[in-house]
Amino acid sequence: WFPLEQIEIEIIAEHLEAIKKSLRRLEKEISSFAQSLSGYKNLISIKGIGALSAATLLSAIGDISDFQKAENLAAYFGVVP
Repeated sequence: WFPLEQIEIEIIAEHLEAIKKSLRRLEKEISSFAQSLSGYKNLISIKGIGALSAATLLSAIGDISDFQKAENLAAYFGVVP
């Protein structure tokens, strides 16, 4: 590598590490906030659903009362036809 190329690679690597650190911070905050949402504990009790998945699902669902039946919610997410 030429010296300038090496510096560019080092700068890019530093940026990637900063982005990874920021993502970890965001994930921690999202997970912390999600714990206060109704239905969080039920969702994380399902095998394969962690804190971030539960937070994503709950934010997408919004008000659960918008779904009259469990089947409607499952269909909303494309789980069932």
